[in-house]
Amino acid sequence: MKIIKNEPNKNKSSTTLKIVIFIISYSSIVFLAGAIFYRNGYFAKYQKYFFPFTKVFREKPFETIRNQLTKSTSLLIDINHENISKLKKIREKAVIQKELFPKDSKWVNAQISYGTEKYNAKIRLKGQLMDHWRDDGMWSYKIKLKEDKTLFGMDRFAIQHPRTRHFMNEWYYHKILDYVGLISLRYNFLPVVINGDNLPIYAIEENFSTRLLENNNKREGPIFRLQNRVSEEERYVNQVTFYQEQKYQNTKEGRYLLRRVERQIKSFLNGNIKASDVFDIDLMAKAYAIGDLFGNDHSILAYNIRYYLNPISGLIEPILYDQQEIKELSLKGLIGERNKHFEHSKIYPDNLISLLFKDNDFSEKYLQALDTFSNKNWLDEFFNKNQLEAKQILLLLQKSYLSYEFDHKQKLYSNQNYIRSKLRVRSPIEAYLVPYEKDDSIYLKIKNLHTLPLEIISLENFAGEKVTLDSKPTRLSNKLKICSTKKCYKEISNKEENFEYLKIPIKNKFIKSEDLNQLKIIGNVIGNKFSFSVPVYSNIEYNLGLNNIDSLKKLNFLNIDDKKKIIIFKKGKISLNQSLSIPSGFRVRVLEGTTIDLIESASIKTKSPIDLIGSNELPIVIQTSDNTGEGLIVTNTKESTSTIKNVIFKGLKNISKYGLNTTGAITFYDSNVNIDSVKFLSIMAEDTLNIVNSNFSILNSEFYDSLSDAVDIDFSNGEMRQLKLVNIGNDALDFSGSNSRILNITIENSGDKGISVGENSELNVKDIKIKKSFIGLAIKDDSVMKGNEIKIKNSYVGVANYNKKSWFKGGNTELNDVNIKESQNKYFNEEGSFMLINNEEVIPNQKNLFNKLYSN
Repeated sequence: MKIIKNEPNKNKSSTTLKIVIFIISYSSIVFLAGAIFYRNGYFAKYQKYFFPFTKVFREKPFETIRNQLTKSTSLLIDINHENISKLKKIREKAVIQKELFPKDSKWVNAQISYGTEKYNAKIRLKGQLMDHWRDDGMWSYKIKLKEDKTLFGMDRFAIQHPRTRHFMNEWYYHKILDYVGLISLRYNFLPVVINGDNLPIYAIEENFSTRLLENNNKREGPIFRLQNRVSEEERYVNQVTFYQEQKYQNTKEGRYLLRRVERQIKSFLNGNIKASDVFDIDLMAKAYAIGDLFGNDHSILAYNIRYYLNPISGLIEPILYDQQEIKELSLKGLIGERNKHFEHSKIYPDNLISLLFKDNDFSEKYLQALDTFSNKNWLDEFFNKNQLEAKQILLLLQKSYLSYEFDHKQKLYSNQNYIRSKLRVRSPIEAYLVPYEKDDSIYLKIKNLHTLPLEIISLENFAGEKVTLDSKPTRLSNKLKICSTKKCYKEISNKEENFEYLKIPIKNKFIKSEDLNQLKIIGNVIGNKFSFSVPVYSNIEYNLGLNNIDSLKKLNFLNIDDKKKIIIFKKGKISLNQSLSIPSGFRVRVLEGTTIDLIESASIKTKSPIDLIGSNELPIVIQTSDNTGEGLIVTNTKESTSTIKNVIFKGLKNISKYGLNTTGAITFYDSNVNIDSVKFLSIMAEDTLNIVNSNFSILNSEFYDSLSDAVDIDFSNGEMRQLKLVNIGNDALDFSGSNSRILNITIENSGDKGISVGENSELNVKDIKIKKSFIGLAIKDDSVMKGNEIKIKNSYVGVANYNKKSWFKGGNTELNDVNIKESQNKYFNEEGSFMLINNEEVIPNQKNLFNKLYSN
């Protein structure tokens, strides 16, 4: 029998192999072409020609791979058909008008989901122009969460395509605002899905509410704007408009805050008060200087910038956003070049900006800020600090925008170079010696040729000997830089215009007659230490003769030394029936044995550091004999520390005058202080002592019979030792957003908490004795308390961990050598908190503890 073997079909096998190779090659070519097509944005541009493939490429076939590198939870938004239809109609009207007006954009209901959390919300279309609601359906929205819920700590925010704010430009802008201490919005990126439709990575931008202030360590106060868009007929209306206005209208204090804003703004715009009496000019100056660094003044213009009234300082602070572009600064120049300094100029379209530059103090602060921000090391440190987060953000954005790179760093460095070139000018003055018959003075005619203001410091003779002027440096306003849409020009003026005429006494000076034709002028751009030297066919110096403390000099109980910059309260009994406001630039001293009686609602407010230094035998007393005195506030003196020693504060109230509202009878805001051997007696305020944004020490001091909180520490760092607090109406010690160390503290009879720690504070404690309090120790809202030697007696709760504010988590407590006696409850530990007492963990035993404790 013949056996037949099955031989393979060689022709068939070869054909199959060719088909496989062809399919693989063809697929690779198609995939590569598609990737190139998609990467360069052609699918978005020509998607209508791709029929069923359009949706596939809009959902980005490469995203699966990139998700493995950067994972991000999507923000899910569900809007029912009826409400989607309403939004579409609003958008259709905006397209016809070519602009979306606030009165046309209505809120509709929506459901928001992020991770496992769900939120009821309101949503509306946002954005003035078409870039926010293009035909591609990637529209911008504003969202506000209901039921006091927050997402990423925000209850109001906007989402928008990153192109509307030029991708990472806006992110870097808010990072740099935070870096320099300005209020900054939370601004980030995340995937968005609306009704199941996957949108690309979107930007999420915080809106203006109390949550924004809290995140920036600010006390709650009104946020407002000065210019609004209303309709096609009224595109820009100049009026003060408040956010959450009704909230402030509901209380007397709130109404005074609103009225203060309107009154101060009106007075400033009418030229009746100085900028420094209305605005925090340090922060305003930084805001404008950062605009220059970005080469763009868009964010400070009236229709963009928002403001915040700080209820403690009584000053208005800027809230900036919508910066968008980073431009070459050389194209239009500095904001300070396009505004006249020390004079009001109507050439610049924004009246408020022009009036700010008219103010001497603001101009100087602005130029000082430019000097700081133009330092290359300063910008290097900023980029290094944010390098890791920036890489993460870039990787996230590249999930949707594959070719995107942030490529504007060099432009920022270039703008720094431009600023330095303007600050370090070499020959900015045109000056002439004016003939004069007498030989005891010389007269000079000087003109500033530079686009920034200058100050003249001294004269120099041929031998290089300097004559330092006795008066303040002469300040010269700038030559304007006027910009059309295409080109910038220096101000065109006649040769004789803008000259300053100066008389300089030369008696007893070493300028000789033969030197007059060989003098030089030494000066600099204001706020900058780089000096210029200009030869003299001219000369300089001018005494401004301005003194903003003339009214204080008329008070017979004050001694004022202008040269030493000291203000001294004369020793004895002083009855003060009007509020005292002391400017910056001095040091205030009150001598031992002095009694200051604040009557008829008088108060003392100082922008200069203060030394209240008494002795054991002769303490200083600050009191109110008619029970109306409103206490003491020290603001913005961090460059020098105040000292309060051997002082008695008695019966005082907090300052509450038409919008200047402090919670403390004695308040230190942005002002470092050392307190030692001080008694606070029968203080009738929400806080006996309130310290905000400052460094402090409080030693060997006593608090008796406080109406409410005894010590309230907000966003400050320091220590307390050997304190006694007795009969306190509310919290004896209250810490928010602060890091502190306390030792040897005795508390008796506090109406609420012996020690309260909240809002991401850290407190180290030792040798604490608390008797008769509702809660001995309260640790809440992401705060930490660690320490030992704790004795608590006769309290409702000894130690309580809980969560009060929804945007925080619970408390973290680790204490040893804890002894709790005669108290109804030793430990309350809410779920989400951690408690370790005497090396034993306390298992969570409470839910919704805050409401249980305070429901009654």
